[in-house]
Amino acid sequence: SAPLTNESDELYNAPVTLGNGQSFLLDLDTGSSDTWFRGPNCKSSDQSCGVSGQSAVKTSDSTLSSTGLTWTTSYGSGSVGGKVYKGPVQMAGLSASISFGVSTSETGFSGVGDGLMGLAYASISNIASAGASNTNWIDALNLANNEFAFYLSNGKDKTDSGEVTIGGTDPSKYTGSFNYIPLNSQTYWQMSWVGAKWAAGSTSGALDGSVKSFIADTGTTLIILDNAAADGINKAIGASAYSSSTGAYAIDCTKSSTGSPFTLTLNGVKYSIPASVYVLDNGDGTCVSGVTRGATESTVGILGDIFLRQYYSVYDKANARVGFALAVHPGSSTTATPTTTSTAKSSTTSSTSTKTTSTSTKTTSTSTKTTSSPTTSTTSSSCAHSICSTGAKLTSSCDPCAAQIIAQDSFCGSNSWDSVCVGEVASICGITC
Repeated sequence: SAPLTNESDELYNAPVTLGNGQSFLLDLDTGSSDTWFRGPNCKSSDQSCGVSGQSAVKTSDSTLSSTGLTWTTSYGSGSVGGKVYKGPVQMAGLSASISFGVSTSETGFSGVGDGLMGLAYASISNIASAGASNTNWIDALNLANNEFAFYLSNGKDKTDSGEVTIGGTDPSKYTGSFNYIPLNSQTYWQMSWVGAKWAAGSTSGALDGSVKSFIADTGTTLIILDNAAADGINKAIGASAYSSSTGAYAIDCTKSSTGSPFTLTLNGVKYSIPASVYVLDNGDGTCVSGVTRGATESTVGILGDIFLRQYYSVYDKANARVGFALAVHPGSSTTATPTTTSTAKSSTTSSTSTKTTSTSTKTTSTSTKTTSSPTTSTTSSSCAHSICSTGAKLTSSCDPCAAQIIAQDSFCGSNSWDSVCVGEVASICGITC
């Protein structure tokens, strides 16, 4: 396995080697499909292209070759574009030659990392849509045990170390058996919400109201639900009403230690999320809930890092499914194992995977401490600029975060969203993703 560096519980970065020994920090993102590194000629207006001392690709490396192609990918928090190269990418001792991006422009990336590796399916890769082949690092490895797994550390505990494992799981990082949920689309790591429920105290509701699918996304910080479910959970846990100006639900910071948990029932299995996990400290004496709005009937719900820190996750390509088991953090109790209800499917099994190796990468965050997944446009142009401009008719191929922008037209007083508004959501529209 390879270590993941926790950046304020928002980003998880890990070392990646490109070509002939070039070292980078990248954010491993299960909610996107393009791999890219910062380029030597990158331009940005917000320091997205890095500050002094951060790495950039040396394209003169003899092991790298230009494809002559260009690409762009749009994320809810920004965008990136540049030139497409081929070459060896190595993580935790595993190496494969793939097509990847070298950025010439970046917007909305303010972390310490040097790029991003998308671990969703190649079917939604914008680099592949631009004409490149062999864009998915996991696929290129040809693993005998075709899966990878994440343990996300708790930033409050400096002794806690995150890791990602390729080709198996690390049994020391979870307890109990995996509860597997089959994919309903091999695009994102996407599963069905149908029959899913939430509960907090004596209050409960459906998760499959206007949104019928959800994804497991290491590149998004929050749990993103439709309005009804997000409002219901936040009211039940004692958060304030949703603020359209911040895109978040404020909550008393003391609830981190005094608040009650809420549960999500997925595929018949109950997953408990304690207050210590869902109360996020802004660092200025205020806190927000880790559950927010943003999923619409044309998009998907998202289980981001709030959920994935509590539950170890394994992404099983061989069997097209995602598995969750209670994560074991330093000093944590291992008694709150997910429980199976009488409606559970027959997908709960014990993992027989063996521990192996891997690594991770970078994305950006907003004031609600979340990152975003990219668009899935089938062209090299960004979804936010080409598809999302259709306003209320936003299609499911668009980024869930961009969908949130489109759905709240009142922020900019228009149904037509240009690239500036999409690229600078936080400052112009007051919407965070």
